[in-house]
Amino acid sequence: MPLNWTVMAWLHAAAAALALAIALALWARTRREPRSTAHRRTTLFLAVFLTQGLIGLTQIATGLAEAVTVAHLLGSALVWVGAVRVLLDTRPSARRTAPPDRPSTQASRSCCA
Repeated sequence: MPLNWTVMAWLHAAAAALALAIALALWARTRREPRSTAHRRTTLFLAVFLTQGLIGLTQIATGLAEAVTVAHLLGSALVWVGAVRVLLDTRPSARRTAPPDRPSTQASRSCCA
């Protein structure tokens, strides 16, 4: 059974629209603290995401030109990097670290005890 590329393109666009809606909701939520790292990263992520969408539209308009397709793949990698960075900045459990004044239990043990 051959693959219907038109349906695949519509599914790709629907997934991108859903991801954009989620990113916009996260951006609106982080906007309460405009100087926070999470807000800055979410804003940068949205810029990369929207640029990726423009590259995708250009790709469709040019009939899948090779250079634009390569740019779209590079943009895809950058979007994933941005998504992971935003996730790490917005997850409370990812920000938890041990206080610097308390040494870890393994570091305080001697090697020969």
